[in-house]
Amino acid sequence: MQAEIGYTLDKNFRGKGYAAEALTKIIDYLMNDLNKHRIVALGPTNSDSIRLVERLGFRKEAHFIKSLFFPENGLMT
Repeated sequence: MQAEIGYTLDKNFRGKGYAAEALTKIIDYLMNDLNKHRIVALGPTNSDSIRLVERLGFRKEAHFIKSLFFPENGLMT
């Protein structure tokens, strides 16, 4: 089971540890209370956000230039 997280923080509150504290609690809740086995942070684009999720144990697995969706049976109609 997978969960996706994202966040936005007003520029006046950045760099104070609020995002790290909130994400740590959310990750703990998702893993321990909801039994999620995978948490995805899709596309943090600024260097501070990338460093934050990496510091919290996330790793970059892929970088998509464009997302494509295909039907399960592989047939386009």
